[in-house]
Amino acid sequence: MSVLCSCGPRKHYPIEPVLEFESIVKIDNGTGIDDEAVLTVSYTDGDGDLGWDEYENTDISSPTYYNYFITYFEKQNGVWITPEGLENNFHVRLPRFLQGNASEAIDGKIAHTVNINNYDSQYDTIRFECYVVDRAGHSSNVVVTPEIIVKKM
Repeated sequence: MSVLCSCGPRKHYPIEPVLEFESIVKIDNGTGIDDEAVLTVSYTDGDGDLGWDEYENTDISSPTYYNYFITYFEKQNGVWITPEGLENNFHVRLPRFLQGNASEAIDGKIAHTVNINNYDSQYDTIRFECYVVDRAGHSSNVVVTPEIIVKKM
């Protein structure tokens, strides 16, 4: 996963994080079958409180352990569903973006590799929805990717 922050003149954003879809690019593994893609979103956060320190909130069973929520959907007979067993498989724990007690506006991009081929399914059209939650508990907007056609075999 890549997290990029930009610096420069002081910027002002809402304290709630805001995401915007940038891209989803399949990774060519040379087999002719799609396995993974890089999902990239841009973000802004007015007080810079995205991510957890390594030692913070370490209970993996806690509902606040993850802070970047990615949900996988398949188009099955015209309806978007999340297959059973894949409900929480794509959530991520982002590291702290700003160190110390700094409180300043940040922006940048988050690029994360996601699995796109559900080998247990015959369906080949997928999409993702994602959002982040900052340390204060503010949720961002939900970003929806375009449809992706997955080469199965």
